[in-house]
Amino acid sequence: MNTDYWAALTDSEREQWGHAPRQTIGPLSFGMDRHDALTTMARHGFTAEQNEIERWNQGRSQWRVQFHRAEADRWKRPAVKCYFVEDVGLTCVLVDGLRGPQVAYEGIRLIGRVPAWGEGARGQLPPDISG
Repeated sequence: MNTDYWAALTDSEREQWGHAPRQTIGPLSFGMDRHDALTTMARHGFTAEQNEIERWNQGRSQWRVQFHRAEADRWKRPAVKCYFVEDVGLTCVLVDGLRGPQVAYEGIRLIGRVPAWGEGARGQLPPDISG
């Protein structure tokens, strides 16, 4: 078994992204076009693998784009997965806890944390992010 698949990046190896709920996550903006996202992420050093996925609406295509930190990382877990709907744009961003960027909201790191820490911090998060 290849254990590198489960190897976590250290904080110094991760990109540092900010988050504005329902607006942006790192360089990505919700609603942005898939091609704009590909260009934006390439400028940040990511490579992309994109696939059209099964349609929930026959009139609109849907795409999953997996971003890897570098071409050499293509066999490893993607750092970021994005989902796009035709004429809607970016609808969902999944940041991998092991390989993805560190995402912070108002100074609180949201990605790559020990799960038990998250339970203790829930009361520190603003209502728009803590549910």
